[in-house]
Amino acid sequence: MNGLKQQYGDRVEFVMLDFDDRNLDEERAKYSITDRSQYVLVDADDNIVHRWYGFISAADVGQVIDALLAGGPAGPESE
Repeated sequence: MNGLKQQYGDRVEFVMLDFDDRNLDEERAKYSITDRSQYVLVDADDNIVHRWYGFISAADVGQVIDALLAGGPAGPESE
C-alpha cells in the first residue's frame, strides 16, 4: 500500500483501519470489514466501488484505480 500511496496519493486518499483497534469498530462496520485481509475502495460519495479479500498485488489495485480515475468501471471484485 505504501507504493500505491506514493503513486496515487495526490488523487486518492489512503486510510488504514487497524483491525485490533476497538475504537474503529464503527468505521469498519460502516464498510462491512470483518477480517484482517480486506481492502475496500470507496468513491468520493462514500460508496464502495471495489473490494478485495486476501493477498492483493499493487498491480491489481493500480489497474482498478487507473480505470476509475479514467472514468471507467472498477471491474469485477477480487476474492
